[in-house]
This record gives sequence, structure tokens and C-alpha cells, in this order.
Amino acid sequence: MNLLVFVLIVITNVEGEEVKEEFGAWRRADMHKCIYFSRNLSTQNTRGGGGMDKWNKAFKIPLTAFCEPKYVDPKTTEVYP
Repeated sequence: MNLLVFVLIVITNVEGEEVKEEFGAWRRADMHKCIYFSRNLSTQNTRGGGGMDKWNKAFKIPLTAFCEPKYVDPKTTEVYP
């Protein structure tokens, strides 16, 4: 029986080529965890990090992250609690 989960999708742009990867799968009830990671990844290039705030600099990382619903087989896919 397939299970509805939310998968973290990360798309990076490396030298003009888009690379799409899946990282983790969360149950529908834990969708907020997937959203937490996707927001942090998506906004990390808009805020300075690691003491960079005082220089008002931000890292420019061509990255997009979002959660996508997907049916998976829980016997073959690790689903995070």
C-alpha cells in the first residue's frame, strides 16, 4: 500500500544546468518539518549568515527548495517521523 508523503525537492543551478534532487520524505501530519527545511534552504541566500549581517552581505546561491506530495512505498522508502 502506498503512503502519501511530502518530499523535499532541491533544485540547484550549476553552470547553467538545473539539477533536481529529492531529500527526505515526511508523513502528511509532519508536513511542517518539510516546509521548515525548504524555507531555510530557499531563504539562506537572502540573509547574511555566519556573522555576515554587519556587512549587509548575502550569499548568492542559485537554489530552489520546496515540498512536493508524492505516493511512496514505505517498505522501500525511508519516511521520517
